[in-house]
Amino acid sequence: MKFFTITLCAAILCTLPLSAQYQYRTDDNAEIVRSILDDNVQVKKQPGAAVQIQQPAETADAPAQQTTAAARRTQKKKKGGELPPAAGPDKTLLVTGINLLEAGNDPAAIEKFRQIKEKYTTGVYSDQASIWLARAYIKQGKYREAIDETEKIAEDSGEYPAAVYLSGQIYATQKQYDKALDAYCRISSRFPGHDLADKALIESGKIYLSMKNGSQALSSAAIVVRSYPDRETLPDAYFLIGQVLEKDPSLRDIEKARLVFKKFVYRAEVEKADSFAKSPLLDRVKREIDYLDRNFFRTK
Repeated sequence: MKFFTITLCAAILCTLPLSAQYQYRTDDNAEIVRSILDDNVQVKKQPGAAVQIQQPAETADAPAQQTTAAARRTQKKKKGGELPPAAGPDKTLLVTGINLLEAGNDPAAIEKFRQIKEKYTTGVYSDQASIWLARAYIKQGKYREAIDETEKIAEDSGEYPAAVYLSGQIYATQKQYDKALDAYCRISSRFPGHDLADKALIESGKIYLSMKNGSQALSSAAIVVRSYPDRETLPDAYFLIGQVLEKDPSLRDIEKARLVFKKFVYRAEVEKADSFAKSPLLDRVKREIDYLDRNFFRTK
């Protein structure tokens, strides 16, 4: 039976109980490894998703501004050119809070974010304040409070994908992997064009690998390779595939793992592919190759 698309597979997996997901297998895993080694990846890019509005320049690291459900249905995600709302006291509070948080003054930052939520309940920065408030709580180790903040963001908010992704990170930190995987799966299946979709797939893959579910880890990485070839997570997907082939008890293939790692280095140093050349994983990949050479291939 022909495999339809990897993305459809991901959507189906999200509807299954987690125990059933662990048993799910696709024929695409071996194919994606071959295609990487043969430089013959069949790209299936995801369509753009209406999930974000350009964020203010003063808060470049902040999640997207809140937008309505109707706007999200009719607008595609844009990469620039949109003007932020006129500066107001709520925006000033948000920027001040972010600066305080980055400076390490968590209590003062939390107070600023709370002021936005109390005084400007329906303002465009209210949901952003919840995201940053959750991040501040995470820094303090207050994970329950952080989750509570993410859950206050409605599904029709432009911040909803960021809130779900953040909740996945929190659950993963607490080793509540079932809940983390559920959150990441919601992002990758419901918002495939979002900036966080590919990151959610990589994080899912890492969890699956830690649970010795290499097939699912490989499937997550395969979606990134095929559907998000222009994203900065492509090197992460290559590395994850190499790790699965090196470490997973069911799929272990040391020779192919070494070849995938070498392909990573080739793309960084010969092809000069920007995402690979600048990847913080490059040195680690080289160490993996050295380890495999010394322990399995007896190369000098």
